[in-house]
Amino acid sequence: MDRSIPFVRMDVTFADDPLCRSSLALYVAGCPRRCRGCHNEELQSPDAGTLTEVDFIVQSMKEVASADFIKAAVFSGGDWMLYPEAYVEIAGACRKFGLSTVLYTGELYEDLSQRVRDASDWVIDGPFEEGREGIFPPSTNQHVFMNGNLVDDVKDLPIYRHASEQHLAGIVGGSEE
Repeated sequence: MDRSIPFVRMDVTFADDPLCRSSLALYVAGCPRRCRGCHNEELQSPDAGTLTEVDFIVQSMKEVASADFIKAAVFSGGDWMLYPEAYVEIAGACRKFGLSTVLYTGELYEDLSQRVRDASDWVIDGPFEEGREGIFPPSTNQHVFMNGNLVDDVKDLPIYRHASEQHLAGIVGGSEE
């Protein structure tokens, strides 16, 4: 396995985990789909990242993951499925650190390897489709899986309620066009 990937950054986030827990968001560069309206369009090119050793990413996470308030690791980008072995290794380390794993990918769940599925507590799958925007997931053709099971009603997830509130606040606040 190539031990380096085009890594972009690691942030603390409160809005990307389906349960709205405080999370580490790990962003990788590179996505072959190039979806129109992509939330992270600037990360579609692998050149948007800096080649970074997987071991360095894991060690960097270890310090931050030890904070009691961090509960999950969210894998975003780009698309981690360009680097599935790195994803499985880093997600495995996250679990050792006591973190839940959340994978956002343009790939379909059924096309993911069993190793990737096993490393993922949550998967939000499918390419973003402009014109099919939703509140959560980002477009209505995408699906949410929890522990390998399709979530039938995303409206029951805290992230859906949070996103709905933010959307309504934007409309009420006048920032919606």
